Amino acid sequence: MSRAGYRLPWPAAIARHALLLASGGLMLLPFVWMTSLSLKPPAEIFRTSFSLLPEHWYAIENYGRALTAAALPRYMANGALVCAAILALQILICAPCAYALAKLEFRGRDLLFGLVLVGLLIPHQVLAVPLFMLGYSLRLLNSYAALVFPFVVSPFGIFLFRQFFRSIPDDVVHAARLDGLSEFAIV
Repeated sequence: MSRAGYRLPWPAAIARHALLLASGGLMLLPFVWMTSLSLKPPAEIFRTSFSLLPEHWYAIENYGRALTAAALPRYMANGALVCAAILALQILICAPCAYALAKLEFRGRDLLFGLVLVGLLIPHQVLAVPLFMLGYSLRLLNSYAALVFPFVVSPFGIFLFRQFFRSIPDDVVHAARLDGLSEFAIV
C-alpha cells in the first residue's frame, strides 16, 4: 500500500490530535493571559491569587488609557507606512534582480547568485553598526528613510523571486518577447 493511502489506526490518530491540541493550547496560553490582564484593574493584576476573569472589569479604562497616554494610532500608522515603503521598494528592486538571475544568460550570473546566497547567511545584527554609520553620514537618522533603507535590498526577497521566476516556463517569456514586450514589462 502506498504511503499516500496509509491511515493511522484510530487510537494513534486520537493521540496525535490530542497532542496537537494540547501544544496549540499551550502556545495560545500567553495571549489568553495577556488579554485577561488587559481587562483587570492594577490591583487585581498584582494579586497573588490566580483568576482568569477579572472581578472588576476595567477594560474601557485600560484601553482608553492605552490609546491616549501614547500616540498609539500614530505609531501604528508609522509602522504601516514603513512596511508599505519597504514592500514597494523590495518589489521594485528585488524582482528585476531575480528575473535577471532566473531568465537571462550573462557571464557571472552564478557568481552573483552565490553572493545572494552568502547574503542570506549574514545576520542583520552584523550589519547594524555599518548601516548606522552609513545612515549617520548620509544624515538619515531620525527619519523614515533610516527605517526603510536597511531593508530595501533583501537577499531573501531576491532568492524568493528567483525561485518563482524559475518556475515560469521559458516559453511564456519567449512568447512575451515575440509580442514586443521589453524585459522590464515581462517582469
